[in-house]
Amino acid sequence: MQTGATWGQGDFTGDGKVDYSDLTMLMGNFGSIGTAPAATPEPATAGLLALGGLAGLISGRKKR
Repeated sequence: MQTGATWGQGDFTGDGKVDYSDLTMLMGNFGSIGTAPAATPEPATAGLLALGGLAGLISGRKKR
């Protein structure tokens, strides 16, 4: 048993020890995939699209 361990060293329970409880946690979660964060557009993208649409409307009015 290793004491003073970190998560990177195998302490998955956070008690500072690498022991059987860490092994059971690893076995219970082995192969599972975490959920991916939802894709959200940046606010700057929406602003640029709005400016582009506005510029298209203005240039379309000048040609008529």
